[in-house]
Amino acid sequence: TSSDSKRASKLNLKCEIEFAYSVVDKGETPPANSDACSVKTTVTRASSILALGEDAIGKKLYLFARWTYTKHPKSSGAFSTAVSMGIA
Repeated sequence: TSSDSKRASKLNLKCEIEFAYSVVDKGETPPANSDACSVKTTVTRASSILALGEDAIGKKLYLFARWTYTKHPKSSGAFSTAVSMGIA
């Protein structure tokens, strides 16, 4: 929002952020959608660190995210398109 744009924020206390992601070797086929990802996790904080471990170095991360509502799960959003990045 305009009042907290200099720091991480999320919608409200009843919201969580769900991540679906896979770490794959470069050149491997990426996951087509969130259902094809090998890991799904939920975070309750606006800022979070994804600890992938040393085995992930040199591979590629494909990540999908969405807002989920704990009080009204059917109102949760759809997963985003994939964000991909190399892991150094």
